[in-house]
Amino acid sequence: MIGIIHHPDFLKHDTNFPRPHFESFETPERLAAVYTYLQQKEIFDLPGIEPILAKPIKEKDLYKIHAPYLVDSVKSLSKIGEGEIGAHSYASRDAFDVAKLAVGGTILACEEVLKGNVTQSFALIRPPGHHAGYSKTEGLCIFNNCAAALLTLKRKKKLDRALCLDLDSHHGDGIAEFFYSDPSVMYISMHEYFNESEKGGIFEIGFGEGEGYNVNIPLPFLTLNRTYLKSFQKIVPHVAKEFNPELIIIAMGFDTHYADPIGNLRLTSSLYATITHQLKKLAEDICEGKLVFVLEGGYNLLGLPKFVEIVIQTLLDHKIEFSDDEFPLEEINTDNEALKRVNMLRGILSKYWKRF
Repeated sequence: MIGIIHHPDFLKHDTNFPRPHFESFETPERLAAVYTYLQQKEIFDLPGIEPILAKPIKEKDLYKIHAPYLVDSVKSLSKIGEGEIGAHSYASRDAFDVAKLAVGGTILACEEVLKGNVTQSFALIRPPGHHAGYSKTEGLCIFNNCAAALLTLKRKKKLDRALCLDLDSHHGDGIAEFFYSDPSVMYISMHEYFNESEKGGIFEIGFGEGEGYNVNIPLPFLTLNRTYLKSFQKIVPHVAKEFNPELIIIAMGFDTHYADPIGNLRLTSSLYATITHQLKKLAEDICEGKLVFVLEGGYNLLGLPKFVEIVIQTLLDHKIEFSDDEFPLEEINTDNEALKRVNMLRGILSKYWKRF
């Protein structure tokens, strides 16, 4: 049984930025397109699908996750109806309520899986969250949905050890900040990486008790399916099996697709089926299949609904066609650069994990 967390209120929170502003891409149309497509394809009615209405996190619980100043800032700017919360992150009249709903929806997605009510789940929420830190918000995010869910479940003694795998095109510096010294949450991020002047390099491995539990897999711009999959397979299954989490949560961004207006990788939709299948098998081997997907980026309104469907259909073990794989992509070989970084990373991680 696959739980799909959704809510019509996610179609609120519109900052009305005109293009070509970066902020213009995170709009209500993202989930409107996804919801409409899934309804037209009758995905919600499929055997094995359990639609679940999201519930907002209680305000008092939000203060236990983020800095009170940040929570109050979002709340007050939402009352005004506008204002800059952080870099590339703006308020609207509905920002505070929708961001609470996104956090609550992510918590619910995890709880339903941990209770055994569903086998896996997909939280179709917005705004995204992986850039939001304890006391700051940026990059289209407001509150950190994945981090908030894990911290809440740990505080309620419903979870001791979790793996958070970030497959958004961009490094989730907010999630990394929350768990950088925490050995109970392993954070692995696969992301585009221009050069060493950016955060998210291989030498950011955690601090103190959390050393070895923060893993970055930086990928060159224009990385194709083949290189992406090789990089994934050389790192993720090995540390995941040794860490042995009770739950795997995926910060799932689809801005890794070649047609995304923000991302700089060149994946096609068949990769999403392949990676979902491998993650499902990994979760079955490690934690009784307990796997949660949480929507992060993905800003191609024509592609995003199809990519979401691919993940859901793959979890159901249904076959699906991939028309975009026929699109001619220029063969730029990033294998050497990517695998050089991956092999260096394996050497670094060998100090902490026996499988390298």
